Amino acid sequence: MNLSKNISLIIAITIPILATIFIAVSIYLPRALENPKYNFLYTTDYSYQYRVEGNILVNDSTLYQTSHLQKQAKLYIYNVSNNQSTEISLEEAQNLYLDSSSVSSDGFQIITGNQGGLIFRSSDYSTWYLQGQGVVRKLNIQSSNSYNNRFTFLGWIIKQNG
Repeated sequence: MNLSKNISLIIAITIPILATIFIAVSIYLPRALENPKYNFLYTTDYSYQYRVEGNILVNDSTLYQTSHLQKQAKLYIYNVSNNQSTEISLEEAQNLYLDSSSVSSDGFQIITGNQGGLIFRSSDYSTWYLQGQGVVRKLNIQSSNSYNNRFTFLGWIIKQNG
């Protein structure tokens, strides 16, 4: 086989292969290199019970004494490295130093399934993603299995006090 006679065929086959490899690397390489650094605190029930003031979680449940508020809302720490939530007590949560900004110091933010942009189109308001630095990851958010179940971000965990 004469290589000079088939050069156009070789180029025609090689260009799509190289383009596919380039696209795959540009999509998956950022995921391998950029990992979120900050875990976060959230709740799924009666979110108005809590607020962050001076980087500390404050319990406002006494301000909202209504008939449907009969239990303490559950609090969770979301570990971004292993994609899992762990329930914690109010006392443990109040020992966390929190940043309530919507975007973490390393450039990540939490978005719902309806805010994904061109590639991540979804109308699922109960699906949450961690997005930033060219990376989008689905979050495994705990459910409270209550009528008022809703994810409420409280803050990025900067450090644990005490």
